[in-house]
Amino acid sequence: MIGQCYLRMGKLEEAIRQFELYLSTYAGGDRRQEVEKGLQAAQEGLKARAVSSPPQPAFAASSPSALQGLRGVSVLRFSFQYRDSGGSGEEDHGSEKSGD
Repeated sequence: MIGQCYLRMGKLEEAIRQFELYLSTYAGGDRRQEVEKGLQAAQEGLKARAVSSPPQPAFAASSPSALQGLRGVSVLRFSFQYRDSGGSGEEDHGSEKSGD
């Protein structure tokens, strides 16, 4: 069963979706009890995970050194070709920005 695979991988939300899909599709299926146990395990695991670890922001700088490398000179260079009757057909555009 797909739900069990997700449960073993620790992907509890997807395991719950798959278990619920099975139950809605095969309401009288032979594996109903097994699926209900898996669904209960996934739901309990999700609750335990929520209690043990509060959500973390996508990026959190723990110290000023974590921001090192984000400051200074940034260089953006690109080139493109175009066809026109005048000129060589190739240009190189670059810009440098210095910041502190």
